[in-house]
Amino acid sequence: MTLGGVIKQGILENCTKPEALKKLNDEGRYKLNLQSVSGKHLLKSLTNKEILDFIDPLLLMLESGVSLIESLNLMLNEKKSIKTQYIYCKIRESLQGGKSLTESFEELSPLFSDFFISMIGLCEKTGKLREGLFSLKHFFDSQEKQRQVLEKTIRYPKIILGITLFITLGIIIFVIPMFKNIYQLFKGELPIITRAMVFASEFIRQNSLEIILTICALYLWINIPTVQRVNPLFFLIRQFKRFLSTKDDSFLYAHSMKILLESGQSVKLATRQAAGCLSSKNRKHGQQVYELLNSGLSLSEAFESIPWFPMIFQNCLSSAEKAGVLQLGFEQVFNHISKQRDLRFEKWSKILEPGLMIFLGSIIMVLLLAIYLPIFDLGNQL
Repeated sequence: MTLGGVIKQGILENCTKPEALKKLNDEGRYKLNLQSVSGKHLLKSLTNKEILDFIDPLLLMLESGVSLIESLNLMLNEKKSIKTQYIYCKIRESLQGGKSLTESFEELSPLFSDFFISMIGLCEKTGKLREGLFSLKHFFDSQEKQRQVLEKTIRYPKIILGITLFITLGIIIFVIPMFKNIYQLFKGELPIITRAMVFASEFIRQNSLEIILTICALYLWINIPTVQRVNPLFFLIRQFKRFLSTKDDSFLYAHSMKILLESGQSVKLATRQAAGCLSSKNRKHGQQVYELLNSGLSLSEAFESIPWFPMIFQNCLSSAEKAGVLQLGFEQVFNHISKQRDLRFEKWSKILEPGLMIFLGSIIMVLLLAIYLPIFDLGNQL
């Protein structure tokens, strides 16, 4: 709040709280409320729920006829998470600085995915921001529902797995040593799983302090942003996420083409812009479609010439192109791929829970065999 009683919100970056207080006091600020946003939180992509929390109120404001900057000002006064408030404020400042909405979101990467930013860019160019935000809301809402179903499916197995691992560790540390004297009576060679269990028990008991320190160091390595980037596990997780994101590229391409054609874009221009919605790995396939159209091929022939696109593109678009309703054809492609994704997710979610239970049963079976096999053999010898 200034001396004149005007309340303002803003961002000060790369400074400590004492430095921020001094700078704001020098500017004539009277009453201050500072909140810190950790750099760690700005390096992680937003979850589906966080994106929905961002889109829902913004879409509601825009549908009410409120301008974008006014909507951001109003939402800054709501009690949202500090990360969401940071995003609102950052976008508002970028827009007031003369930048486009797409450029504003690009500054917030990697909080927002390339697909999200590309879709915002397409909607901004076509003047259909509300329609684009509604499509994004539908997409991420579907993703969030799948995540909730998956989490509900594996919740019970996760609890059982945690208990099983805890009991397993207790058996290795405390129970196996009690059987060690019995195993010494065994004249023959111990089974390999029993020897492995005895070795693990002795190793953990003799190096418990080193193991605890190693676990703490790994935890810090994973969670401290400055050293997280050189963590090979972090790199592998990031690459795995990128691999999963490329699996949705054909689905997102059909979605983008549908929006662009409905907004009145020409087919050639739409294919060039939709290519930007693909991941960097597959963007070349979208650019090939544009180049083949320029060479004189029809859209269905272009998709037939590129094996990367599923056969459904050619099947749906060949008839839609003849009828002059390409946007309907891409909508059919989008719905078909969406249905296939839902069926695939439902199939794997049904397999996941029994698979986890089989895994837990295998752990228990190995433990019991490791403990009792030598005892059974000793009884046979006696």
